[in-house]
Amino acid sequence: MERHDKNNIWVKMNLKDIQKQVDEWTSQFTPQYWQPHEILARLSVRK
Repeated sequence: MERHDKNNIWVKMNLKDIQKQVDEWTSQFTPQYWQPHEILARLSVRK
């Protein structure tokens, strides 16, 4: 996968690096991740 870095330059990232970056970003939230049943419930809510 590719994404822009801080200087707006495309860089290649493998899945492990992406997962690490997402984990670091989500660590600022409590709870860090939703439980699977909460994700399913949220996806099934119609607005």
